Amino acid sequence: MRPAAVEAACAVVPAIEGWLGANNRELQSIPLLEFRESLQRLGFLRKYKGSLLPSRRARAALHADAVHELVVEALLPATGSFDHAAGVLLLAYIATTEPGAKVPIDAVAAAATELGWRVDHGPVPAEAIRDMPLWVLLTNIGRRPGDWRDRFGTFSPEATTIAREALLR
Repeated sequence: MRPAAVEAACAVVPAIEGWLGANNRELQSIPLLEFRESLQRLGFLRKYKGSLLPSRRARAALHADAVHELVVEALLPATGSFDHAAGVLLLAYIATTEPGAKVPIDAVAAAATELGWRVDHGPVPAEAIRDMPLWVLLTNIGRRPGDWRDRFGTFSPEATTIAREALLR
């Protein structure tokens, strides 16, 4: 993304709030980079001739004023995959943790391991959970109080509500 686009995006992406630096290069604005990549993995954004554009599905949701429904539907990928199993676990933890309190990411990873999932023939690391697109997306929904270091692993009331909605689908 161009520096002006990075600066504009940093102004509205909650996870970048308080991030050190000029935040005019995506590679130096890690929370923004992770957010953009998660939107691509969830199928909301696509690259076309060097530009970022909304996907057809996202464009249709924007026109139908159905972005909320699109987000809720996208949180759980197809059944049978690690992302689905870990996603259900993560959503359950987010939905049942008080907004603003830290979600025990190590417990989510341990539960996924107990269910038989492995990463590189070993237990599921917390990083595998934190790198999930739904983690990144939900950390960028709503504002959370405190310094960026204090906000890691916390979710806003809006994100908690969306997690509950996704579990009920």
